[in-house]
Amino acid sequence: MNDKLKLLALILAFFSPLFLAMLMYFNPQWFTLPGGGHHGELIDPAQPLVAFEASSRADRALPANLLRGRWTLLYWSGADCDLACEADLFKMRQVRLSLGRDLERVQTVYLAEKPGSLPERLLDRYPQLTAAQLESGSAFAIQLAAYPQNNMYVVDPLGNLMMRYSADAASKNMLKDLKKLLKLSNIG
Repeated sequence: MNDKLKLLALILAFFSPLFLAMLMYFNPQWFTLPGGGHHGELIDPAQPLVAFEASSRADRALPANLLRGRWTLLYWSGADCDLACEADLFKMRQVRLSLGRDLERVQTVYLAEKPGSLPERLLDRYPQLTAAQLESGSAFAIQLAAYPQNNMYVVDPLGNLMMRYSADAASKNMLKDLKKLLKLSNIG
């Protein structure tokens, strides 16, 4: 009887990691934390953005592929850029600067629905910020209208809107999410 227990314990020790791995593979929802380990609101499924149609402050057209090729921190505003908007732009800039060597993989973009909603003093303060006005009635503006204004969004290098941060989101949480995305991504 003692030898049978030893054999059973040996078999159990051998097959239990295999069984546990199969259980985790086929039922991942049992082993993940609520919220999935990210701090922003995940847009699930990620929404592919249509061709970008906007003009910059110098009334020149921006490239249609502006939101492709790099990770983008996007701020979309429908009204004038007030103090809360300025705080969010500052937060986006600080998150981007905190990335260190991955700094060039991320760009910051401000989109305004209303002409002249970004004062010149802010554009001087944030030289790396691409500011643009949406073309009213464009497919891009209509698509973006489905999402709340005055929020920060993450757009992946393939042009998919994938994560949203409200105005009260902590910059350290945005930084954690972005670092994780950049570490896991080979694109952008």
